[in-house]
Amino acid sequence: MRYLVNDPFMAIRDQPPGQFSFVTLACGEMIVVKSDPQRSGLVDIEYEGGIVAAFIRDVLAHCERVEAKAT
Repeated sequence: MRYLVNDPFMAIRDQPPGQFSFVTLACGEMIVVKSDPQRSGLVDIEYEGGIVAAFIRDVLAHCERVEAKAT
């Protein structure tokens, strides 16, 4: 599912593998939640061509879901 970030929040990047760093998902960015958004805890998010992990509660609190346009 696609979301538009309305308020910045933190995520975790594992790059290179085994070396974790924090990244701020900036206001106005489009993200794609790759995991089931109905679960709790961390979910995988496609961001800037890579995958980061963030808490679903942060996604739901700081983002707006964007519906896919039918063509």
